Amino acid sequence: MQLIHKMTKKRLTLLTTHLKAFDEFKIKRYEQTKFLLDQLKILLINHGENSIDLDDQKVIICGDFNGRADEEFYDLIVNNDKLRLRDAY
Repeated sequence: MQLIHKMTKKRLTLLTTHLKAFDEFKIKRYEQTKFLLDQLKILLINHGENSIDLDDQKVIICGDFNGRADEEFYDLIVNNDKLRLRDAY
């Protein structure tokens, strides 16, 4: 969902997810996260002439990640140079 602040015109994108649970699904969580971030990049960055300046864009990803910070899916999120996401937890 994308929202636009009326006064500043800055965008807010809100994503929510529910990744696959249990240790045996670590690879699945990684794949789900990669897909989510790829779709987010398409939405925010790859719009050609209509690309969005990331300085005018805020993103919140929330949900049930069903994993730990030492898993690869987490690394995908916090070490993404293009999206510059941070962990607020």
